[in-house]
Amino acid sequence: MRMAGQVVTMPMNFAYQRQGPRGWGFYGTRPDLPTTMDAVIAGARTSTLRKGIRRDLQPGAQLLFTDNQGRQQQAVVTGRRMVDPSMADELSQTELWTPDFLRWYMGNQGLENGRMEQLLYQVPGPTASPATSKIYAGIGSRKTPPEALQVMRQLATRMEQGGWLLRSGGAAGADAAFEAGVINPRHRSIYLPGRSFNQRVAGPGGYIDSTKMPGWQQALESVDQYHPAPDRLTPFARNLMARNAFQVLGPNMDRPADLVVAWTPGGQLSGGTAQALRMARDHGIEVRNLGNPETMARAMRWLQG
Repeated sequence: MRMAGQVVTMPMNFAYQRQGPRGWGFYGTRPDLPTTMDAVIAGARTSTLRKGIRRDLQPGAQLLFTDNQGRQQQAVVTGRRMVDPSMADELSQTELWTPDFLRWYMGNQGLENGRMEQLLYQVPGPTASPATSKIYAGIGSRKTPPEALQVMRQLATRMEQGGWLLRSGGAAGADAAFEAGVINPRHRSIYLPGRSFNQRVAGPGGYIDSTKMPGWQQALESVDQYHPAPDRLTPFARNLMARNAFQVLGPNMDRPADLVVAWTPGGQLSGGTAQALRMARDHGIEVRNLGNPETMARAMRWLQG
């Protein structure tokens, strides 16, 4: 039985382009993804088919994918289910195989009646090494004015070029502006208050279901500490507030952002953003609030420089 906090190591070496019953095209995978590990790292996979069943791989289990090249990628189990060849068309949308290959593969490699277990997992957003990258939280009001949103998009692009990684929350307004400014999805972590939110779905593109992250319970507890009226929150609103903690402190609540860039009216503590700003203050994180006219002016000069 898996002990609490134990990491399960799983190999990811399957070569997509190996010869199948009818050659490479039978697999139907992208030529730029040689192995399953390449697909995991690229964010193109969030599930895998397994011939056996492992009782320790329950939702919340921590995975460490490895390959023969010594590469590693962390992930968290988000679900599991039994599948069979009759589901090949559906599975082809996420498994990066053609339906014909899936019918053949499950029929020959599966358990009884061709059944296999589909393990669903989520790869957290990129984790920065302090020596090579810095992380910032890009947050703010849903009612951020259009001119400020434009600056946020430009800042996100410029900061990405400078090696910064974005954490944000997928909300309309400021969050969406920062997100849109990031060119490479691997350079952003968008923490959702559940599997889907605001037309975003956890999976490729840096979208993360916060409730499946290792630090979720701690994030929930942070709401009582930083929200002025936690008892008045609905369950969904509490999830919204809890996911703010990941933007500031990371998925394990142990990697504070190096900087918070935000917009609130007049640069004041207001709205839901105030919770994240209070948390940043308590952890000694520098905050640059574009709602302050002087801060906005400095940001625009930096962009023009």
